[in-house]
Amino acid sequence: MVLPTKAEQHLKKSAELRNEAARAQTRAAQEARTAARELAATGMTLRDIGAALGISHQRAQQLIKAPLETTASRTSPGRARRTVIRERPDQASNDNWP
Repeated sequence: MVLPTKAEQHLKKSAELRNEAARAQTRAAQEARTAARELAATGMTLRDIGAALGISHQRAQQLIKAPLETTASRTSPGRARRTVIRERPDQASNDNWP
């Protein structure tokens, strides 16, 4: 399908902005995990960490316990993203699973 040049330019800019937003979201999530871990290292309670970050104490716990390294596959705009999560060494066994 042949699109008008101006429409193609807008579509290209739209795709670039979506990709930029996705990268910013990933960086923001990494910063939130880092902040939660640093607050936990000071001895702050999960409830206080949650309040400081504007999230629930359950979410604070998830951020603290989240795997240290995650990678997202690169996909074209409009395609679903797949995230590969590497296990933390202390979570390699499910012996403690309820």
